[in-house]
Amino acid sequence: MAPRDWGRAAAPFLGITVFGVVGTEAMTLILGGMAGPVEAGLFQPIVRIAPVMLIGLDAVGMRYSPRVSELLELGEIKHLVRITRLVTMTTTFVAIVICSSILLLAPWLLGAFGKAFTANVAALGWIAAAQVFNAACGPVAMLLAMSGHQSRALFGQVVALGVTVALGVWLIPQDGAHGAALAMAGGIVVWNLLMLLSVRQQRGFDPSLFGVLIRYTGRRGGGDSQR
Repeated sequence: MAPRDWGRAAAPFLGITVFGVVGTEAMTLILGGMAGPVEAGLFQPIVRIAPVMLIGLDAVGMRYSPRVSELLELGEIKHLVRITRLVTMTTTFVAIVICSSILLLAPWLLGAFGKAFTANVAALGWIAAAQVFNAACGPVAMLLAMSGHQSRALFGQVVALGVTVALGVWLIPQDGAHGAALAMAGGIVVWNLLMLLSVRQQRGFDPSLFGVLIRYTGRRGGGDSQR
């Protein structure tokens, strides 16, 4: 592949990463501008803790991503569907365990930064709930990116950034750091819903935990749908 082709193929991945980082940092900037430096400072531990909630998804994704390309190349679509749903169940379970543990320890984790930071335990809870929802939707972004639909993943990231910023501008003036957490959670939910819809359209099956449960229920009822 020529350098120009490599650059063209990598551009959407770069865009996804950039917009993801911008979405997080945008909340800090909006907080500083609309609620003051104190609220922006109180929000920083949440920003630092949030990525820990994604450890399971990131770890599994390192093995899952190359398998997507391999199975698509071999035409093993049924196998891809099976392992995708297995990934969804695994990462959702891990996300629930990690997020629940963080929330149980939240008063001490945030308190380590100072007593004033414990006021944002509830805000951390919104982020945790959104990350569990993220895991429950399945590895939708990875599935799109590794199957040649990077532009759809990038589009979803751009829309989610717009939603996050809009919610932040609306909520932050009255709710401060709590409003910023709600805005981030809203962006995460919107992004996953858009990616889930795209996967259903492009790959023809539902990789989410909800899809797995519906399929399992259908099987027990006598049906067996690929979707």
